[in-house]
Amino acid sequence: MLITIALFTFLVLSFIVYKGYQSYMHLPKVLARQAKKLQWKPVHQSDERDVYFIRGDNRAVVYWKNKNINILEPMHDESFNNFHEVEQWLETVGEDFSKEVDKVWGHVTDKIAEVMQSVFMKVYEREALEEYTDTRDVPTAVRLRFSEMVNKAANEMGVNPALMLLIIHQYIDGDSELRKDYTCEWVKFMVSRPSIAPQPETYIDYMNEVYFNKKRI
Repeated sequence: MLITIALFTFLVLSFIVYKGYQSYMHLPKVLARQAKKLQWKPVHQSDERDVYFIRGDNRAVVYWKNKNINILEPMHDESFNNFHEVEQWLETVGEDFSKEVDKVWGHVTDKIAEVMQSVFMKVYEREALEEYTDTRDVPTAVRLRFSEMVNKAANEMGVNPALMLLIIHQYIDGDSELRKDYTCEWVKFMVSRPSIAPQPETYIDYMNEVYFNKKRI
């Protein structure tokens, strides 16, 4: 009898330890501990359990579902597997980022642009974007749906959610003739930085405050 009780207790304790270890080693939690060691601070968690981090002027997000990292500031469309890769990128590419490539669109290849365009068209059709002509007039409920859709696309397709939100708002504020002519290739058109279109830098404060809970002083 005592042996049976001891065995049962051992099995229960082993299961608890296993579950605790499994939780401890869950990749998003590993990345969060890694971020802390590298002095990144968590600032926000979405409904999908994605966690946003900041360090100085840099911002990043760890996606719970696909377990990778995207850099939101400076904007970069490729994902990273861990924060050590992020550090390496910031040290090598990041140092000369402003000199070598477009800060916003520099890493958006034709292939990435095609994926972003497909996501944009889904948002365009579902939310009837042609009905909006001013970012300031977009209802909060609609902005939340924008956020949900681009975060889902980020998890499923690896697109940068910040860039997707930027594309959406550039369309909303775009000239009616431009929208008419370029809707079906809006992403490539914006990446080309036409002078007659809204420039991405003008949206930094708006997006930081509305989507990322970060107010500029």
